[in-house]
Amino acid sequence: MNKTFSYFRSELAALSLGITCTSLLAGDLTGGESVPEVPTPAEAAGLVAAEMQERKSRREAAIAAVWSVPSLQEWESPGADRSTIMRRVAPPPASPPAPPAEGTADVQFPPPDWEGKPRRVHTISIHAKVFDHAVSKITWRDADGTSWQALSNVNFNHFSQVTSIKSPEGVWFLLPFVENIDSARELELAGLAAAAGFVHEPRTPPPGVDFTPDVPEYVVFAESESDVPEALVLELDLLHAHYADNREILAARYERNKVLNEARRAWRKANPPEPRDTVINFWVRP
Repeated sequence: MNKTFSYFRSELAALSLGITCTSLLAGDLTGGESVPEVPTPAEAAGLVAAEMQERKSRREAAIAAVWSVPSLQEWESPGADRSTIMRRVAPPPASPPAPPAEGTADVQFPPPDWEGKPRRVHTISIHAKVFDHAVSKITWRDADGTSWQALSNVNFNHFSQVTSIKSPEGVWFLLPFVENIDSARELELAGLAAAAGFVHEPRTPPPGVDFTPDVPEYVVFAESESDVPEALVLELDLLHAHYADNREILAARYERNKVLNEARRAWRKANPPEPRDTVINFWVRP
C-alpha cells in the first residue's frame, strides 16, 4: 500500500516565491487588492438584471447597425420560428494605401522579466475531486501519462477564477478540471443502489490524513519521496503558496461568481429568449 511522504508547509509563502496571479475578473494579485464583496441573492439579482439590460442594449445597437446599411437585394429563408435574411450590400470603400515608410525605425523590445531570465511558459493541468468543498483529491500526470495522486486541504474550486500565475520560473497557465462530490449524496446513492440490487461504491477521500488547521497543505501518495517527480512538487508548491497568500480573495471571488451565476440562471429561466431573425449583410467584390 502506498504511503504518504511529504506535506506542504507554510514556509513557502507566495511573497517569498515572487508569485503574482492573473484572474478572469481583474488584473494581477499583487497583495494590494481588497477582498471582493459577495452579494446577497437580492443584490445579485439586481446586478444581473443590469448586466442583461446592458447586453440587450449592445445587441440592439449591433442589429440596428446591420439594418442601417442600404441593401441592393434581400432574400429571406423562413424557419420554424425565425427567418434568415440575406442582404446584399455595396462593398465598403477600399482603405487608402499606407504611406511608404521613411527609413527603418529601431524596434524597442521590453526588457526581459525576472532579472534577465527569459520568459518561459508552462501549463498546470490537473483533475481535482473536491469533497464537500473542503478536501481535494488531485490527479496529476507526467509527460508519459503516468498518474500520481495527492490530497489537499485546499478547495480547488477557488482556482476557477485564476487563469495564470507568474513566478520567477515563468508564467504558469492553469487548466484545472474540478469535480464536486457530496459525501451525503454518495451515501444516498449507495443506499438506492443497494435497494435496487446494485452496488455503488461511495466516493470518499482517502482516510488517515490529518491536515494542520488553516494551513494550506498537500500530501502525495508514493512509495518514497524519491519516486515523486520534481515537476509535481513544483506545481503543487506553486498553487499552495499562491493560495496561502491570497486565500481570502480567491474564496470570495469563487463565492461571488457562484452567487452571480445562480442569479443568471434564475434570470434566464424567468426571461426565456425570444426567437430572433438572423440578418446577414454580405457583398461581392468586383
